[in-house]
Amino acid sequence: MSSNGFTCQRCHQPLILDASLEKVTSGQKQALLDASRASTSSISSTRRDFDRIPGPRESKEAYLQAQKSTDSSPRARIGPAESFILLSQSQVGSAPRPNPGTSEDHIPVASSVNVSSTETVERLLYALSSSTGIDHPLCSGCASVLQRILQDKLEDVQKERDAYISFEREWQATKKAEKEAAPDGVVESDAEVCAKLGKKNKQLEEDALRLIQELKEEEEEERSLDAELLTVQQEEEALERQEIEFLQNRQLMQARAAELESQLRTETTLHLLASQTLRKLESTNVYNDVFQIGHVPLGDFHSSHRPNAPHSSSAGDKWASAVSSGTSQTVGTINGLRLGGRPWVEWVEINAALGLVALCLHRVSEKVGFRFETYKIVPMGSFSRIEELPPSKNVYELYASTDLSAARLLQNRRFNYALVGMLDCLRQLISYGRSKKKGWASGGLDITKDKIAGHPIKLSANMGMSSLGIVGTVPGTSVIQSTEAEESWTKALRAVLAVLKRILIVESEIDHSVES
Repeated sequence: MSSNGFTCQRCHQPLILDASLEKVTSGQKQALLDASRASTSSISSTRRDFDRIPGPRESKEAYLQAQKSTDSSPRARIGPAESFILLSQSQVGSAPRPNPGTSEDHIPVASSVNVSSTETVERLLYALSSSTGIDHPLCSGCASVLQRILQDKLEDVQKERDAYISFEREWQATKKAEKEAAPDGVVESDAEVCAKLGKKNKQLEEDALRLIQELKEEEEEERSLDAELLTVQQEEEALERQEIEFLQNRQLMQARAAELESQLRTETTLHLLASQTLRKLESTNVYNDVFQIGHVPLGDFHSSHRPNAPHSSSAGDKWASAVSSGTSQTVGTINGLRLGGRPWVEWVEINAALGLVALCLHRVSEKVGFRFETYKIVPMGSFSRIEELPPSKNVYELYASTDLSAARLLQNRRFNYALVGMLDCLRQLISYGRSKKKGWASGGLDITKDKIAGHPIKLSANMGMSSLGIVGTVPGTSVIQSTEAEESWTKALRAVLAVLKRILIVESEIDHSVES
C-alpha cells in the first residue's frame, strides 16, 4: 500500500477505492466482519490455492475472463471486485497501513466526526485481512480469481454433500428391505449390526496389517532385487568392458597373426630358395667345376690344324696318309684345353692344359692330406714346373716350345723329366689311396716308371723332332713312326686325365655323404 493510496496485496498494482467504501456504516462493517469470521476455516486452503495463481498480467487476464463468465452466468451478481479500479503508474499513491498487532475487536467504529473515511477503510481492510487469512485489498483481477476459486470449492462441497445424502438414502433403503425380509420379524438391532461391523472392521484391520506385512516383505524383496539388479548391472558393465578389451586384443592378435603369416610365407619362400640352392650346391662337384675333364675326337681338328713341318709334296702326302689313318683318335681335355694331339694341337694350348693338370694333382694331394716324397709340384699356369726335393735341387719345366734355339732344345729335354716326375707323383698318390682304402685307388691302372697303361709319357726322338717342326731332316725317320709316337703320348696324357677325373668324382661323393 503506497503512501498516497492503496495497492493490491497480491499483484501490487495501484488501486483507487470505490466511493461506496467511504460511506460504510457500523452495521455494514459488523456484518462483513461476522461473515468473514464464519468462513475463516475454509479460507485457509483457498489462500494456498490463491497464492499459486500467476502474477499481475495473468491476474488481469483472469479478471477479464471472470467478467465474461459473470456477465453470461444466470447467478451473476455484483461482487466486491467491482469496488476497485486499476490505475496507471503515475497515479500510484500510498497510505500508511495499520499496525498488524491491532485486533479487529479493538478497531474503533468510524464516525463522521472523529475518524476520517480513509482510516475507516484501512481498519475495515485490516479486519478482513486478519479474519479471512487473505490480505486485502485486492484488485479486480485478483478478486475475480479468488471468487472463481471459492466458487469451485463450493461446487465440490455441494457434490460431496449430495454424495453423502445419496449414500444415506441407499443405506436406509437397504436396512428397510432387510427388516421386511427378516423371518418372524427378527431384525438385528443396531448393536448387533455394530458388532458385526466391528468384527468386520477388525478383520479388515487384520487383513490390512497382513497386507502391510506382505507389502513390507515385497518391499524388502524389491530392495533385494534392486541390489541384485545393481550387482547384475555392474557385472554386465564389467563384461562389456571385458568384451571390448577382448575384441581389441582379438583385433591386435589378428593383425599380428596376419603379419606373422606374411612373415611365414616369406620365410617359407626363402627356405625353399635356400633348399634349392643347397641341393644345387650339394649336387655340385666343386672339383668338377674347377677341373672339367673330358675328351674330344682329334679328327675334328685335322682339316683346320694341318702341320706346317713338311717342306715337299711327298712329305705332305705322307702327312695326309697319316692323318687318314688316325681320324678315330681322341684327345683328353681339361677345362676345354686339349692335352696331346701333336702336331695338330699347339704347344701353347698343351702347356696351359699341363698347368691345370699340375694344379689339380697338387690340390687333390692337399685335400687327402698326402705329401709327395721325391718331387714338389709348383703350379704356375702355362709355366708350371716340377722340383726335386733336397738334397737334389733340379728344376724341370712342365712346358715345351717349337723354338729352335739350343737353350730351348735343352729345356725340351727337361720337359720329359718334368712329365716323368708328374707321373711319379700320380703313382705315389694312388699308392697312398690304396693304403687308406680309397675308392678311387682301386682298379687295374698300371703306372711303371715313365709309362701309364703301357704308353710312355716321354717324348721320343722322332716325336720330338716332329713336334719342333723339323721332321724329315733326320735320316731314317718317317712320318708314320712319328705319328704313332704322337698317338701313344696322347693316350698316356689322356690316361692321366682319366685317373684325375675318377679321383675327383669319388672325393666329391665322399664329401656329399659326410655332409648329409
